[in-house]
Amino acid sequence: NAEYMGRAEIIVRKRLAAAETPFMHCVLGDLLESEECYARAWALSQGHSPRAQRSWGAMCFARKDYAAAIEHFELALAVNPIFPALWFTMGMAAMFSERWDKSAEAFSRCVQYDPENAEAWANLAGAYQRMSEPRRALTCLSEALKHKRDSWRMWENYLYVCMQVGEHLAAMRAVVSILDNNKSEKRVDGRVVRALVGVYARMASEAPEARETRFYRARLDEMFDAVLALTTTSVGVWHAYASLALLDGDLAGVYARALSRLRAAQSFAGWEHDAAKFADVVEAAEALADALEALPSPDEVVIPLRLAFASAYKQSVRMLEHDPARARLRQLIVRIGGDPDEDLSVRAD
Repeated sequence: NAEYMGRAEIIVRKRLAAAETPFMHCVLGDLLESEECYARAWALSQGHSPRAQRSWGAMCFARKDYAAAIEHFELALAVNPIFPALWFTMGMAAMFSERWDKSAEAFSRCVQYDPENAEAWANLAGAYQRMSEPRRALTCLSEALKHKRDSWRMWENYLYVCMQVGEHLAAMRAVVSILDNNKSEKRVDGRVVRALVGVYARMASEAPEARETRFYRARLDEMFDAVLALTTTSVGVWHAYASLALLDGDLAGVYARALSRLRAAQSFAGWEHDAAKFADVVEAAEALADALEALPSPDEVVIPLRLAFASAYKQSVRMLEHDPARARLRQLIVRIGGDPDEDLSVRAD
């Protein structure tokens, strides 16, 4: 509080009156947030007080004057480079000012002195990504995950870099690890999962019996097994899984997975009021209708499907009456032989 700080300042000034030292000038600078005090400490030390420059730089950093902070940190580290926390802070200052080469240099020095610092490895990866060096970024993220395997955010960054450089098997492991470490949100990027299925589609079309193709498919199946054991509510996962069944020519599997996709889309609270979520429902319904029409005996399931689509159509009337997706759903009900205006309560009776 102010009274305590006032007493501390009196004590420090008394000591400085007795004998000036760089350290006491730094303490006074901390109390007053005074550049003059740090400058005096630096001058008094004849350029040998890293404490003066560290504190001066920290004050600039707190004020978001990152260019000045970097200058002071560099002077401090020139005197004593074995200070990994300061390399880290300088790396952050460089990141905030988008000086990616300087950021990479600082985080590189940080992990030299503190190789178990997962955050520094991850930030170094981020700098390399900004410098268009994804391979180096992937190496750094691998190091980060050695020391912080429970960070789903690091796994997610690792996943995207894996996809960027074509490390698809590692990407599959990352998909599962993200879910393993973030069970509350159950995060799965459906675009990535579909892309992984797309890789298999290309491999299967070019060399269906190749060892690499069979190995990739086995890992893909393992990924789906693991993901679906952790969550069944990812629309993107069911979309990709249905695509895989289509590649296999498994029409019943396509239908079953398309149905699961629709149920997943409708599992989110408020889907009938939210335009984006409702669009997911309609897209899933369209995919399900396509799968239905491909079945050899669609008559067995078409009636409950008409009811499901009509129910979704009725539930969305209040908030989304004029939404284009709702018009598409109406057309879809007609396409499979249903009546969007049918009174469902009468049918239920």
